[in-house]
Amino acid sequence: MIDFRYHIVSLVSVFLALAIGVVLGAGPLRESIGATLTDQVDALRQDTEDLRQALANREAEVADREAFVQAVAPALVSGRLAGRSAVVVTLPEADGEQVEAVTEALTGAGATVTGQVGLEPAWVDPDQAAFRSSLAAQLAPAGEPQDIGQDAGQNTGQDTEQEGAGAGRELADLLAGALVVPPGPGPDGGAAAPSASVLEALAGGELVSVEGELSGRADTAVVVGGAPVDDAGQDAADTAEAEDAEDAAAQEWLPVVTALDARSSGSVVTAPLASEEGGVLAAVRSGDGIDGPSSVDSLGTTMGPVTTVLALREQLDGGSGQYGSGDGATAVVPPLPGAADS
Repeated sequence: MIDFRYHIVSLVSVFLALAIGVVLGAGPLRESIGATLTDQVDALRQDTEDLRQALANREAEVADREAFVQAVAPALVSGRLAGRSAVVVTLPEADGEQVEAVTEALTGAGATVTGQVGLEPAWVDPDQAAFRSSLAAQLAPAGEPQDIGQDAGQNTGQDTEQEGAGAGRELADLLAGALVVPPGPGPDGGAAAPSASVLEALAGGELVSVEGELSGRADTAVVVGGAPVDDAGQDAADTAEAEDAEDAAAQEWLPVVTALDARSSGSVVTAPLASEEGGVLAAVRSGDGIDGPSSVDSLGTTMGPVTTVLALREQLDGGSGQYGSGDGATAVVPPLPGAADS
């Protein structure tokens, strides 16, 4: 049993330890402790200054590199796409300034940009699967077999999922046929007018939006993506659900990418580096049967639009590649053509 004497002894011990610490700190150990603390503070201050200077040097290097690319960009892309045409297709998360930079680079390379078409969230919305299926059946050319399942509203569960996937492929092919021309001569070659009925139907269903008017069908396509939506402030469950939704949406964009590539002379998917963690860029590089389009993950930097132009030039020359610094990239930039011929 603990008695009063135990408490007295404990209190005396505490005060004795404090007294000894004060005496030592103010006496023989004062200078040693003070010198040690001063040295540590000086070392930390010097480390901070070194890190600040290293950061300033790195920022200066990046600024110089950006300035250099900006200075040589016109010469790098000039004439690379002369006599060619391109349509710009944007995904919902695409940044407007980055889309404008890509469009200017294409124009600077000599290409005719036939227009800009934006894919809307409803294109991949699971709740719109039945509507997309019905619309695909209405727009399909007469006499062509469809694999989109039963009529809208008559099936659920797995049938609805299969229906949505089939409708996605069908709509992607219809959109590509309205925007780009097949490679080589033929009845569909040349700058034929885009299919107004298809585009009007897709726009009326809020699946796409058309910026201005399309001047014709292009022989190449550039798909512009963006970084995934920021999950800051969400809990783990919400974040995981958002990531799953992004991955599912990315897979839904793939039929558009492959249809544009198959129906044109070349296509490139370009997006910021952050999109390698989700979005269409990561899906294209996943290797799930997607080996036709090229990809660029440096959009948002000065070199991004330049790399996009060079990748499109390589496509026209029969090549393909994945460029940038993210996962799946095979090189920073495509090999430069020997001449800026078309």
